[in-house]
Amino acid sequence: VHDSNYWRAEGDYSWYEEDSAIQNCDAMIFPSQICEERYQTLGKPTKVVWSANLEAWKFYGPWDWYGGIVSQGGHIDPAKTHKGESWRDYTDLYKELESKDKQVFAYSADFKGGIDLKTQPPELDAYYIKLGAILGCFNHMDLIHNMGRHDWSLCGNINGAKVWDYALPNKFFDAMSGCVPVVNFNCPEVGKLIDEYDVGINVESVDELVERWDEHKEKRASVYRNRNELTMERQIHKVIELYNEIY
Repeated sequence: VHDSNYWRAEGDYSWYEEDSAIQNCDAMIFPSQICEERYQTLGKPTKVVWSANLEAWKFYGPWDWYGGIVSQGGHIDPAKTHKGESWRDYTDLYKELESKDKQVFAYSADFKGGIDLKTQPPELDAYYIKLGAILGCFNHMDLIHNMGRHDWSLCGNINGAKVWDYALPNKFFDAMSGCVPVVNFNCPEVGKLIDEYDVGINVESVDELVERWDEHKEKRASVYRNRNELTMERQIHKVIELYNEIY
């Protein structure tokens, strides 16, 4: 149970198909402790398994330095999207980063080519280009390779949302695979791992990020030392234990 609509969408909605699927499963795997707690009342066997999505041998190192901060994953145009997806709106954050002369590299499958297009870019691309972002769209392995070129990788958003209260997102583990330290806004589950493994910084404002920007050098060294603790190999035994429990 990773992207449950009960914590992805703002507002009080009932998600009947999801409820039915949960009732019919034998057990549940969650990416974080708080997600598990949301469903423990159902009495099914559960495990918390981080979504560490690459084996250690596939890790990349940093190449061809670009600097700046990489923000990857879903993006929306707030004027054209349901308010329940507001956590994907990075307008305020990108505006503030641009005002501080910090370059954003926004990598997402939502973008169709961005600044590389020879014609007028699609509306979503154009929206984020106007906010000063340099856009990119990659397959997963190329994404991770490119993430390692930047000073920081973003988790969360300056505007808090319900989803960030629950999330331990794939992008955190992508950053570990790409050897780039994480800057975390309003995502407590990510914050716990940052504190435990010293692989980034937890900040409350863009001003604080700017003040601490140069810490990326020492934090990257810490990512390199500690990221083997954040791999698929360190998690798979939990899945095996759960299968042995129910079968």
